[in-house]
Amino acid sequence: MKPLLVTFALVLLLSGCSKDDDDSNDPLPAATTTGAGVFACKINGKTFIDRTRDFNCYYQLIDGKYYFGIGGIDEDYKRTNTPWSIVLISENVVFEEGQTYTLLQETDGNLTGKAIFSFSTDDYFSPETSAEYTGELTLTRFG
Repeated sequence: MKPLLVTFALVLLLSGCSKDDDDSNDPLPAATTTGAGVFACKINGKTFIDRTRDFNCYYQLIDGKYYFGIGGIDEDYKRTNTPWSIVLISENVVFEEGQTYTLLQETDGNLTGKAIFSFSTDDYFSPETSAEYTGELTLTRFG
C-alpha cells in the first residue's frame, strides 16, 4: 500500500506545478505511477525533494473513518524562503481515483496541506491551507 500512496502523493504534488516555475534550480524527478518512492514538488518556483526515501505515508480505516497522511523533508532546507517539510493530511475522506479534492482547513472531512519553514532552531513558521488559501489534490491513479 505504501508504494501506491507514494505515487499518489507524487502525482498530487506535481499536479500543483505550473509552466511558470523557475527551472534554474534542481529539476523535478519524472512522475511515475509505480511507487518509486519519490516525494517532490515545486513551491514558488523552488524545488522541494525528499531525498531520505523514508518519509511517512499512510491511508487507513480506523473506527469507520479513513485517515491519510504523508510528509516529506527537504534536507537542503537552508535555502531561503524554502520549506523544509511538506505535510498532507485528511480525516474522514474516502479517496476515489480520478477525483480532485480541495485542500482546506484542518477539520473532519477535509484534506489539508501544511508547510514548515525554519529560520533557526527556535524560529519557524508553519502555514497551512484554509478557505482563503487553498490547493488541490488530484488522484490520477489509486487502488
